[in-house]
Amino acid sequence: MSFSEIAIMVLVFSGLFIYFLVPFERSANITNQQKGKLIFNRVLKDRIFYILHQKKAIFACILLVVTLLGTWFGYATAEDHINAHSRYSPISMKENAYFTMGIVLLYSLFLFFLIVFINALKVYKQ
Repeated sequence: MSFSEIAIMVLVFSGLFIYFLVPFERSANITNQQKGKLIFNRVLKDRIFYILHQKKAIFACILLVVTLLGTWFGYATAEDHINAHSRYSPISMKENAYFTMGIVLLYSLFLFFLIVFINALKVYKQ
């Protein structure tokens, strides 16, 4: 797989993941009653639960699961193909699959916490 193909896949995954986790602008505001004395840690916790409990977050979870399963089955298929058609000793690509899946999971968590942090800053400044 070339670098440009990987870059396009990362951009598509990032775009969809961000779209599914960013709340709509009209529903992201807090009420005047809750604006009393806000502590940033409390706002951050509230934003985590708010973003996770919106309907679009289900699609972000589905996207992540499909990506992880696709990665696993891609490596498993490549391993089966190489083992079936080569005359060398069997190989295992499980370590590569685990590494790639771990990177995807860490990148997804990074995007999630970045979205939460930016959203919490917006709400805190209002």
